Amino acid sequence: MVAAGSREPHHHARLSHFLSRIDDLAGAETAIRQAVALAPGDANLRRVLVGILDRDGRYDEALAAVREMIAAGMRDEDALGWLGHLVAWTGNLAGAAAAFRQAVDMAPMQSRFRLALADTLDRDGRAGVPLDGGQARR
Repeated sequence: MVAAGSREPHHHARLSHFLSRIDDLAGAETAIRQAVALAPGDANLRRVLVGILDRDGRYDEALAAVREMIAAGMRDEDALGWLGHLVAWTGNLAGAAAAFRQAVDMAPMQSRFRLALADTLDRDGRAGVPLDGGQARR
């Protein structure tokens, strides 16, 4: 699959993708961690790791990985979306809403973040709070 000692992170990423597709999450995690070690500044590889940890039900580890990403300067709408999703899992709906709101601010045309924010506000009992900080539309 991947040549022993490969220094190409995307070889490991492709292996991780394949292993994930056949539900070998442990193997997928090992491969993507190797890719991240070779390219620590690649936000896409780190997002794949977060996704694998999330899919494996290891939410605390996924949350730590996304926070590490953001702390390393890889703060984009996708990282904030993951942060919102994982913070909501902890029960901190206000924190999740704040992360989703930041994602909406960064990518206002991405409906998935608006929907996640609306759902989180609804679950938190704040459904009437405007999504864009303006007047609530009726």
